[in-house]
Amino acid sequence: MLFGGSDSAGERSDTWEWNGSAWAELKASGPSARVLAGAGTLANRFFLFGGMANPSPTGFADTWEWDGGSWIQRNVAGPSGRWCSSMAPLRGKLVLFGGYNGRDYLGDTWDWDGNTWAEHKVPGPPARCFHSSVTLGGKVLIFGGQNESGIRGDLWEWDGSSWTERQSSPAPAPRNSAAMAVLGDKVVLFGGSSLGQVFADTWEWDGSAWKERPVTGPSARTGAEMAALNAKLVLFGGNINRGPQFIYFSDTWEWNGDRWSELNVKGPSARTNPAMGER
Repeated sequence: MLFGGSDSAGERSDTWEWNGSAWAELKASGPSARVLAGAGTLANRFFLFGGMANPSPTGFADTWEWDGGSWIQRNVAGPSGRWCSSMAPLRGKLVLFGGYNGRDYLGDTWDWDGNTWAEHKVPGPPARCFHSSVTLGGKVLIFGGQNESGIRGDLWEWDGSSWTERQSSPAPAPRNSAAMAVLGDKVVLFGGSSLGQVFADTWEWDGSAWKERPVTGPSARTGAEMAALNAKLVLFGGNINRGPQFIYFSDTWEWNGDRWSELNVKGPSARTNPAMGER
């Protein structure tokens, strides 16, 4: 599933589905146009939370559900309005961490069980936005992002009750807006950016150590999204700042665990930071 994102014309509100070989647009009304919404899958339902749209980037606080045929807004109380938070599933719940509300970086931890939001008031990672989040080995991992101190390169695990920082060397350079997903028993990280540098590197985390994979694949970019389907990862979109303008990507790539392959398919228009996840 893919929803929204932004390009040179602004935020988008279209919904797309990838079946492993082709993209199909799903004509359904739903969330307003937005970019940088949190997204995750729970019980075969795709959920969105928050995001932002110019010219008022204070952040939405709405929760939406895609049930396979239509969007449904869930009228529930929960996290405050924000964008560039992260969401990942853990033991029948979606875990949301952090984000930005146009004024403050956030460092709160929330659970969504499909009906109700609940906050965990526990110490954890420093507040941040533009971080990446996945689930591996019964734990949620977050990596990177940025806050008032700068671009981050730390890795944290959430076990359902507490956060633990994981440290290893070598490791990916600090960055924000990297694409991250799980294939088999490994986390795969691609791209992202840091203070004008845009990456095209591929890394794997096996639960104890990072390893860079010396492969050629998508061009350097930030704001791409990645998700798993049929024992492969699919990566879409992103952008790069080339001089006075941003270049937005609409290419689709697959990672099979050993190499990247570009797929000759047509799909969503070029964009960055859409919401994307398995369903």
